[in-house]
Amino acid sequence: MGPINGDKDCFSGDPPGKKKRSRSGCKNCRLRGVKCDEIKPECKRCLSYGVVCSYNKKTATEDLQFSSEQEMVMTSNLHVSRNRIVPEISRYVSYWPTRADELFNKFQLITAATVSVGPRTELYRTSVVERARTSPYMFHTLMALTSMHLRSLTIGASANPTREEAEHCYKAVSLFAKELANVRSSEQQGTLLCASALIYNMTFANVEAKTPEEAWPLAPSSPADLGWLKISNAKRKVTALAVPLGSDPLFTALSSSLGPEIAARETVSAEPSVLPLGFVSLFGLGSASRNLENPYFLPAIELSRIFDTDDTIRVTLGWIGFLNEVSDAFKDLLYQKDPRALLLLACWFSKLSNMPVWWYRQRAILEGKAICLYLERCDVEELNFQVLLRLVKGRFFRLPEWDVYPRDLDDFASNPVYSIKSSLSSPASNTPGVGR
Repeated sequence: MGPINGDKDCFSGDPPGKKKRSRSGCKNCRLRGVKCDEIKPECKRCLSYGVVCSYNKKTATEDLQFSSEQEMVMTSNLHVSRNRIVPEISRYVSYWPTRADELFNKFQLITAATVSVGPRTELYRTSVVERARTSPYMFHTLMALTSMHLRSLTIGASANPTREEAEHCYKAVSLFAKELANVRSSEQQGTLLCASALIYNMTFANVEAKTPEEAWPLAPSSPADLGWLKISNAKRKVTALAVPLGSDPLFTALSSSLGPEIAARETVSAEPSVLPLGFVSLFGLGSASRNLENPYFLPAIELSRIFDTDDTIRVTLGWIGFLNEVSDAFKDLLYQKDPRALLLLACWFSKLSNMPVWWYRQRAILEGKAICLYLERCDVEELNFQVLLRLVKGRFFRLPEWDVYPRDLDDFASNPVYSIKSSLSSPASNTPGVGR
């Protein structure tokens, strides 16, 4: 019997499934740990990633050098007494021809991995950057988002934005709005979908407030309130155009599921039983069936998926699921500052505030605290509401346990916020702050 399906190695002496590692790939592919296609003089992997392709082992370095990055050589001669001459010393300083080239490269190397997961990350580093070089609104979006990210890494997310960053933000949003009003091609649609996702990240990260008192909903009303929520509506509008315009590879990749990552989220059942009893009663989750007439139902059920986890990927995907499924009715309640809708959003923000994700952590902390302070001023006497508010506030303000939980054991055991899971064991052993 000959080789199966043309596989010449099926009867070789190598162990099954063991692959030989090529030693002739280029330098940067080895540094990145990816398979090189070994095309010379430049492999496709390096060309798409935007880095210099080199097969010269003698010049291998520990760092990637981007294709638009250049080296400026500074030389000097040092003379020492007693006729001793120190040989010429060279310093190599990397620089970019333009600021745009630098930000493109920083986006590929640093920022892209913070706005996506799984195989989409490589898509942002390649196809999205290519679109940004020809699309003005995508160009300004990448420039603004990368500038924001670099600011958060260097001087902190609470620092004032630079003039350059502000100009890119303004141009990105205004040009995006004009383009969204006149969609003509599938490729345009794919670029718009990607831009809407990145502008959402940019808008969520852009927080002008420095203290909770200056943040929404405590601050005076402004047209910019909940701007990040309005941008999520734009993303829905772009997605809805899929049928009449046909398919674009970028649109197909971004509008489809996230693959294994999103599948993992969907396997986590929405169980109201993991939530406190008061939570179930407060938001009308007693029925296990999908209640479309209840505007609190879907946001609360999405929260139940990640209620018992602090995994960054799962919490982030849960937040994306919340944004994708939240109804217009619930959004209207947020615009109207409905106390129960605000409390539910504060629960979400309490999860996001503990995640190491630069573009949503600052807003989640500031507005989460502001919501708690705002709700304390609201005249809501319902016990479930007040106890849940106290628990959420305890997370944001790091309150001591004795100031968060009811101090009387009998009161705590009979309180509707008492967890279903905790009720299976002794209240005294599961109640923080009791018996002191």
